[in-house]
Amino acid sequence: MVAIPRMGTIDILGPGLGCRHAPNDRKGFAEVVRALLADGGARRELGVQAREYAETWASARMAQRLSALYARLAPAVPR
Repeated sequence: MVAIPRMGTIDILGPGLGCRHAPNDRKGFAEVVRALLADGGARRELGVQAREYAETWASARMAQRLSALYARLAPAVPR
């Protein structure tokens, strides 16, 4: 993926997460895309990174993370 690092994109798609950041202009964006199209190894690596990152957003994984957060934030309440 090639994206312009603005607003939420920069927060969600950082380095090592299957994305290349491009400048916010047509020429710069095209240069990043062109370089990626010419480098099959980089495309494969981005694909691996993207799949691994996407798995962290799966509903089961998100539920585990949310549960762990609640457990850390809420004191143990005896019943």
